[in-house]
Amino acid sequence: MVARLHIPLLLFLCMFRAAEAQPAGPSSQQARPDDPSVLADIQALTSSEMAGRGYLRDGHVNAAVYIVKEWSRLGFDTLSIGYAQPFPLRVNLFPVEPALAVDGTGLFPGLDFIPDAGCGTGLGRDAGVQNVESGLVAHEIGADAYAGRNVRGRIVVMDENVPDSVKALLQKAGADPWSAGLPARIRAAADRGAACVVVLVDRLVMDVSDTAYGIPVFEARRAVWHMDARSASFSARDSVGDVIAANVMAIQRGTVHPDSLVILCAHYDHLGALGNDLYFPGANDNASGVVMMLSIARYLKQHPLRYSVLYVAFSGEEAGLVGSRYFAGNSPVDLSRVRFLLNMDMTASGADGITAVGGVEFAPEFSMLAHVADSLGVHDVRKRENAPNSDHYPLVRAGVRGFYVYPFTGLQPYHHINDTPATLEWNVFNRLRSIFIGFLARL
Repeated sequence: MVARLHIPLLLFLCMFRAAEAQPAGPSSQQARPDDPSVLADIQALTSSEMAGRGYLRDGHVNAAVYIVKEWSRLGFDTLSIGYAQPFPLRVNLFPVEPALAVDGTGLFPGLDFIPDAGCGTGLGRDAGVQNVESGLVAHEIGADAYAGRNVRGRIVVMDENVPDSVKALLQKAGADPWSAGLPARIRAAADRGAACVVVLVDRLVMDVSDTAYGIPVFEARRAVWHMDARSASFSARDSVGDVIAANVMAIQRGTVHPDSLVILCAHYDHLGALGNDLYFPGANDNASGVVMMLSIARYLKQHPLRYSVLYVAFSGEEAGLVGSRYFAGNSPVDLSRVRFLLNMDMTASGADGITAVGGVEFAPEFSMLAHVADSLGVHDVRKRENAPNSDHYPLVRAGVRGFYVYPFTGLQPYHHINDTPATLEWNVFNRLRSIFIGFLARL
């Protein structure tokens, strides 16, 4: 079922031309980005109004409208299709905040536990608990975590990891490697009548799925789960269905070669919300990339390039690059006209160096990037082959030359409710912004 509330707002995006952006409130952040507008952008995109830029409470639409208003304020043109490129997206949503308690002690959603992306609907009170270690069923090596155990109607607790020694036995026996994967182990519990599955993890990492298991499935931190627990209570409600998402875009005409394009892109979607109050702000992933794109757009408004610049904010990245795959297969521009692409994802956290995904394939541009970075004091510049870890991938696969450039691993919580503006490293953001601007000037 298509989420009907989304359609009028997406039509608004398609027709939108000239509404003025309203500035966000002042930031309490003490660090100072080089572009003073960045703080207002980051606060707006991580606000409760955006609801984690997911598909509950029109969070993704509110974020798209904010981005389009800024492009309109800058006077950028629309493509022939307008600002928006709608596409269908199937996703599992959680309209009610989940609950989990162990031996009568309630756990905090987002901090102590999260619903698995494929969590289904269910309710249980003081149900019995059965620990099944890794929960592996692999007859090739004689493994059956449920042998002699009746888990029907009970809460199955399993470890997220399968021991390496067991994986080696599976490989030696020629077993299907997916049998040791977490989805297969969760399904094995569901098939045996488990009322709920709790997966013990080292850290909570929320994700997105287009399906549900049919029973509640939670991830809980080991530190908060009693291994001798006797009972637990739970509640969860899933809502798997189709929504209408949209890539949004605008174009700034080049001064010399307006028919050739540089694409600057970033995904604006994130993990959304759990019920009405709890949401994932996604400050670094990827409000920071969107804000980087907007900041560079403001700079290029004053210092236009010879090439036209196509700004694209993708949706559906967290669900598996859905928006960028749709764009690559239904491009509103001739991709053969694209001179280069820069993808911006998680730009405000990291160590001193940067990595360019696609740098192996596009050596001339990588040398240019490394030279610019070196001139700005960033001497450790690494390259990787193209990989499906962000929205550059479908377009590079479609023949576009491009990079995904990111700082070395930073400290920001990943796919967690604590990915907030207060954790961002603006020195990293400023440095990467200077590298991008210098690279575009040389390009």
